[in-house]
Amino acid sequence: MNDVVAQIKAEIARLRQARFLFAASATVALQTVGRSPHKVIVRRFGFSLRRFEGGDRKGGVLTPPFPIRGEKSELELSILREAKLMLLDAERAAIARLWRRKLDQDGRGLPRSERHRNLEPPSAEFLCSLAAGVKARRMVEIGGSSGISTIALAAAARQVGGRLTSIEIEPNRQSESRRTLRELGLEKFIDYVRDDAAAVLPSLAEVDLALIDCEKEDYVRFFDMLRVAPGGIVVADNILSHALKDYVTHVRNRPGVESITLGVGKGLELTRFVG
Repeated sequence: MNDVVAQIKAEIARLRQARFLFAASATVALQTVGRSPHKVIVRRFGFSLRRFEGGDRKGGVLTPPFPIRGEKSELELSILREAKLMLLDAERAAIARLWRRKLDQDGRGLPRSERHRNLEPPSAEFLCSLAAGVKARRMVEIGGSSGISTIALAAAARQVGGRLTSIEIEPNRQSESRRTLRELGLEKFIDYVRDDAAAVLPSLAEVDLALIDCEKEDYVRFFDMLRVAPGGIVVADNILSHALKDYVTHVRNRPGVESITLGVGKGLELTRFVG
C-alpha cells in the first residue's frame, strides 16, 4: 500500500510541474489546464472519474479503489485550495442528516423549543461559498442550532484561515453541533459560546461576516449590535418564509450599506457595509 501511495504522490508531483493543479485524498480533485492528466491516474491506479464543471473551472473528482490513510486532513485542504470545492462529501452528508431530522421534528409537530431550527441545505452551500469567496476570516453566527450553518461557515474558515464564533443559547442543540463538527474535523475552527447573544455581542470584536438565524423579533436588535468591518456582510435567514419586512426596511435605511434579498432557501437578506 505504501508503495502505491508513493507512486501516486510522485505522479501528482509530475503533473503539478506540468502546470496541472491536482490533489489526492480519499477523494481526488483536479482542475485541468490544457491537456487532461486524469487518464494516467485512472489507467495506472484504477481510480473512477466523475467530471465536474463550474464557471471557468473544468475538471473531475477521482475516487481511488482504496483509502489513502493518514493523508486526509492535509490533502482535503489542498482540494479546497486548488479545486475550490467548498463542502466535502462528509460535510454534505452531515448537513443532509441534520436536515432530515429537522423535517421529522416538524412533521411530528414538536413544540418549537424542542425543534432544531436549521439553515436549509441550499442556503448552507451558498453561505459557505460566500464566506470563502469574500475571504471572511472573522465570522459570527447568531443561532447556531445543531450545526448546519456551523458546518458551512467552519468549512469556509478552513478554506481562508479564518475563525467562527458560534452563539447558541440552547445547550442540547449546541452539544450536538459540537459532536458533529468534532467528527468532521472542523471544531478547531470554532469558538462555541452558549449564552444569549445580547450578552455576547457588545464585547465581540469586528467581524467580516455575520449570520443572523435566531428568534425573528431579535433580528433588528442584534443587527444593530454587530460591529461589521468595511466590506463586511451580514446574512439574515428566513426573510421570505417569515415575511421579515421590518428587518429588510431597517437594514436598507442604514447609511453606508447595500442590501438585497435572495430567493435561496427560505430567503436570505445580504447586507454589505460599503465602508
